[in-house]
Amino acid sequence: MEFLSTVGVLSDDIPVTIKHGTDVICKSKSLRWLETHGTPYALEAKLKEIVISRDSIVIQIQPKDYSTKI
Repeated sequence: MEFLSTVGVLSDDIPVTIKHGTDVICKSKSLRWLETHGTPYALEAKLKEIVISRDSIVIQIQPKDYSTKI
């Protein structure tokens, strides 16, 4: 989620929810907090959709596939 580093300080008071389908993966108090404290599962995922409003930011992701073939 490289876009996290380009978001300004004004987003620091907007809570963020990351979802995969209807499952909530994580919640954070801001995008900047998520950038420094988020899990690799959420941060390395492919973005599917972002819904931004004054009260919240909801990010829909497609998790990275960590499976390997032997």
